[in-house]
Amino acid sequence: MISDMDENIGQVLERLDQLGLTENTMIVFTSDNGSTHPGRDPAFHIGGADPPFFNSTSGLRGWKGSVYEGGIRIPCVVKWPGKVAPGSTNALPTYFPDWFPTLANAAKAKLPEDLQLDGIDLTESLQKGEQTKRPDPMLWEFAGYRGQIAIRDGRWKAVRQGVRSKKPSAWELYDMENDLSESEDVAKNHPDIVAKLENAYLKTRTPEPDFPLPLYDNPS
Repeated sequence: MISDMDENIGQVLERLDQLGLTENTMIVFTSDNGSTHPGRDPAFHIGGADPPFFNSTSGLRGWKGSVYEGGIRIPCVVKWPGKVAPGSTNALPTYFPDWFPTLANAAKAKLPEDLQLDGIDLTESLQKGEQTKRPDPMLWEFAGYRGQIAIRDGRWKAVRQGVRSKKPSAWELYDMENDLSESEDVAKNHPDIVAKLENAYLKTRTPEPDFPLPLYDNPS
């Protein structure tokens, strides 16, 4: 799979060269999730992969299908000639909703002034390497795996499991500046932060009868 991916990406890059577009093109390489999770075969994960052997998550918690960092923290490489310095890095936490306003700005596409977006424009951060302030927390909501929610606001990340089940777990809270592996739940020490992040999540929700979320739509 890696060889096939490498070959096809190479064809895209070669065609950009042939068309003389390389110096005027932003190339973004990323993934949709972390390493695949375990399956029925104890020797391999789904798809025949062996992430533990290759340390694919580099000590992060969780796999694909999880809102822990091992499931949602992924590589992202950007090549933008004359804009992004080769070999530079940026530790700003981002997510996919950021790429629509970013690519629109890079292409000088004008967006409606009243358009409400979940993401932020990353072009300045990419070019200057500075941390862009995010007005609202980043949210992840997975209906699968009994329902999961993750909320990231600066250093803090809240996680809740089983939100679509009869026995949802309590909120967990992690300090991502000091505990990237999410090994120490500090929710009991910071109830005010947990409440703030939960409220930020609830402000984004509109109950839908066909797809109810029992924990919040029918609280006990």
